[in-house]
Amino acid sequence: MNLPQLAERDRQCLRLLADGYKDEDIATRLGIAARTVRFHIDKVKRAFGATSRVHMIALAIRANMLSVVFCVAT
Repeated sequence: MNLPQLAERDRQCLRLLADGYKDEDIATRLGIAARTVRFHIDKVKRAFGATSRVHMIALAIRANMLSVVFCVAT
């Protein structure tokens, strides 16, 4: 898979989305409008050729652009 070239803001939105933040929460954290967050997420989705946000995050994990941390309760 060819890794898409993402701008820093695209990567920030992707990471926060993968962490479970909603568009409005991402916007607040980054000091931008929720519409702008959606623009960046859609841009990343197109760059990966993903069909959904979940698919985009899965592809980003496969491309090692996001890491997965597993927690085991004891």
